[in-house]
Amino acid sequence: MRKSTSSMASARILLVIAEHAHRSGVVQAIENDVERPIEYETRTTLAQALSALACAPPDLVLLELDLPDSGGEKTLRDVTGRAGDTPVVVLIDRDQDLAVRCIELGAQDCLFKESAGENVTSVIHNAITRARMQRSLSAAYENIRRMVADNRDPILVLGEDHIVLFSNEAARTLFEGKVVPGVEFGLPLAGEVPQELDVPRSNGDTATVEMRVSDTQWYGEPGFVVSFRDVTERNRVERERLRMQREMSQNNKLQALGQLTGGIAHDFNNILGIITGFATVALKRRRSGRATDDTAYLEKILAASDRGRTLVEQMLAFSRNEIGEGRRMQLSAEIRENVDLLRSVIPSSIELVLAIDDGVPEVIMDPVGLQQVIVNLCVNARDAVGDAGRVEVALGVVELEDGECASCHQRLVGRWVRLALRDSGAGIDDDVKQNIFEPFFSTKEVGRGSGMGLAVVQGVTHRFRAHVTVDSIEGQGTEFGILFPVAVPDTHFATLRNAGREHRAVIADDDMPGGRVLIVDDERDLAIATGESLESYGFDCRLFSDSRVALEHILGAGNDIEAIVTDQAMPQLTGLEMVRQIRDAGLTMPVVLVTGYSDRIDHDELQALDVSILLKPVDPEQLAGELSNKIRGDLVDDVDEAC
Repeated sequence: MRKSTSSMASARILLVIAEHAHRSGVVQAIENDVERPIEYETRTTLAQALSALACAPPDLVLLELDLPDSGGEKTLRDVTGRAGDTPVVVLIDRDQDLAVRCIELGAQDCLFKESAGENVTSVIHNAITRARMQRSLSAAYENIRRMVADNRDPILVLGEDHIVLFSNEAARTLFEGKVVPGVEFGLPLAGEVPQELDVPRSNGDTATVEMRVSDTQWYGEPGFVVSFRDVTERNRVERERLRMQREMSQNNKLQALGQLTGGIAHDFNNILGIITGFATVALKRRRSGRATDDTAYLEKILAASDRGRTLVEQMLAFSRNEIGEGRRMQLSAEIRENVDLLRSVIPSSIELVLAIDDGVPEVIMDPVGLQQVIVNLCVNARDAVGDAGRVEVALGVVELEDGECASCHQRLVGRWVRLALRDSGAGIDDDVKQNIFEPFFSTKEVGRGSGMGLAVVQGVTHRFRAHVTVDSIEGQGTEFGILFPVAVPDTHFATLRNAGREHRAVIADDDMPGGRVLIVDDERDLAIATGESLESYGFDCRLFSDSRVALEHILGAGNDIEAIVTDQAMPQLTGLEMVRQIRDAGLTMPVVLVTGYSDRIDHDELQALDVSILLKPVDPEQLAGELSNKIRGDLVDDVDEAC
């Protein structure tokens, strides 16, 4: 008879067959059809079969159901109960129903007696192969189970119904024994994207964990693997790192602010000298009785006041603690303002040159962040130049084919808005250039710098997807470039509404509607100056320096008052606190809030209370225009169109 071309792995078979003829036929078929002989032993009773299984489990049992001491399904149940994971193949007469029943009772396959000789080797081979594969798969699952069980991270295996199938020791510890096989996992599964969860502990603490979920097969059944990582300490460290970063950034700003102090004091002295000088001359002329036109003097005083106001606005913006979300900006005007602020810091022996292209596209940036970048780069350039030299600030558009960020080393291509700051200093050594963006790295002598300047520049630029380039040759100077991506038309960024900057109504005096205006400011002279300036536009003003007294008057007069102008920072009752009580009383007259710190105001509340805000020092014409629009009931959008 033809030998099988497929070699069967060595195997031990237990033949449990009572009839000699059947047994001999099976043995003969195996010996004739298999290339390598199979070890087998025969038993003729159930008792003998069970004893053999207890001694040395074979690779396969070939079982006849009708034995001298047992028969039918009972024989199969007893053998499969003792055989464990050893496959059992049943030898039966041709009976399809019985074959199905045998499979249901645990048999791996069935052989019909009349054709056993033809199929026995293939059935044996398949049964043993399947059994070995099953054992290998079970061993693999067991290895995985052990690995999961020993993992330090908490891990759960859930069924499709979210019932826990397995939990390792770390998971039972994390959930304090509440996640064991058989219980339902009560937390939502949000897919493979990690999510953070707070897990309360019995001692009152809370553990913050990062949870990941992925699909799996667990012993052949679909389910989920849920892994956890305790990030409580990591989050604490990250919060501390961010706090220290904010502290270092603030210290850096204070250091830069300190360097600005001398120049700013000089500018303020000049401004005050102009105001005092022209005011004194005008006053003396009036006291002497000489009739004269003081218009020129007053214009000089107003111009100097505008310079002082601009300087204060710049200093307030620079002193803010936080960088904002960013907004669409045209950089040219912002850069000019910041460089003007820095002129007092750079000695007159250093030539400060601007090369600004006013037509560059808009970018996404925050004004405070831009100030930090310009101040740090300018101060570094000043120190690099020394007593005499040249510093140039340039703005334009560049097209890059193969650039590289000096900080993150990302490849840069395409169109960028480029702010460049060049100095004629000694340049930067190549070894030093590798470390310039590291916090606290400085080549300056002790006391001249913290080493945080370029680290701040790097942090701010990357926050807004901008990049830094550095070109320097020893002895020939250095150029720092800040590359801003061009803002796409549909980009939206949150901005704080500032009525004092966004809306300025310029209206002729005879267009002013006048009206009864109540002015509240604890600085009496400022209230008087505001009142007199508004009366020059035709308004009828009443002044209060005590916000509580003003509130009593307003509540008594009701809507007979057509508008209110109030300071925010006042003792006992702030401007907003007063407005809340006015609105609670059902009064709807327009209110203009005047403050020097708009970033400390909740702008959502301003909108809810229908309050406009203007920044100090207030331009009288601007205030008069705002009141005119409010009293007329015009929409702010109409004012924008008129402008």
